[in-house]
Amino acid sequence: MHYRRVHDSDPLQFGALCGAGLLYAQPGDPDRALQCFTGGCRARPWAFISHFNRGVAPQWRGHHEATLASDGQARSLQPDFAEAYFRRGNVLNRPDTWSAMLNTSTTDRRSDDAAPP
Repeated sequence: MHYRRVHDSDPLQFGALCGAGLLYAQPGDPDRALQCFTGGCRARPWAFISHFNRGVAPQWRGHHEATLASDGQARSLQPDFAEAYFRRGNVLNRPDTWSAMLNTSTTDRRSDDAAPP
């Protein structure tokens, strides 16, 4: 509740955006959660956790491309962020994403799966 009050009083406060997004995500309000996480990405575009969290709502809706894009952005900002690799593996290991993965060129997969520096 605290995050929601802070968010209501200062909609651009980064911590409140992230906290409120997580709170909205828990009871299953992905639209509000996505709004908060997107606001966090705008407030601090360099904060990898905002981009990672932004991938939660699309994942629940089966919009795996958006989740992968958010995870890719998080990995580009924090290359050793293991959770982004873990979720990427889980998303790609779903039967409904196999055809998309098979249709991706070898070059695209190789560059996206490159080991962190």
